[in-house]
Amino acid sequence: MKKTLIKNNKKKEKQLLVFLKKTREGQYAKIDRDSLKYLRVKEERSDIIDLLPETYFYSIG
Repeated sequence: MKKTLIKNNKKKEKQLLVFLKKTREGQYAKIDRDSLKYLRVKEERSDIIDLLPETYFYSIG
């Protein structure tokens, strides 16, 4: 399982590097530097008995 995760991470890294290279070459739209301070927010939920149902936790990833 660990080898699969490493392989998937390397594949994602390679895809990102190819995208960034093509962006630098002008094949995609330019990156707006003002938007770099914003990140995608990923919502995760875990069932913990001590928490109220309306309590949620968010992380930036």
